[in-house]
Amino acid sequence: SIATALENTRQQIKSIASLAGGTVIQSKAYPGWNPNPNSTILQICKGLLAKKRNGGGSKKDSTTPGVNAVHAGLECGLLIEKLGGGG
Repeated sequence: SIATALENTRQQIKSIASLAGGTVIQSKAYPGWNPNPNSTILQICKGLLAKKRNGGGSKKDSTTPGVNAVHAGLECGLLIEKLGGGG
């Protein structure tokens, strides 16, 4: 799970610091999240962008936008935890 992987990484960081004679102070971890490629808002955004790229038409071709998950500073896991749902 995302939570297990996060905790393992946090522990590895502490272990490496300890081996090097250092210490690590960690604040509470933010919850992780799995991207939802079928979320309603994502489908709406992709449709609008594809329509704009295609000159207002409805055809889907090579200009249909691709989607990638990246860390961009928005704490999606925290928002999902507080607001509920995933999309």
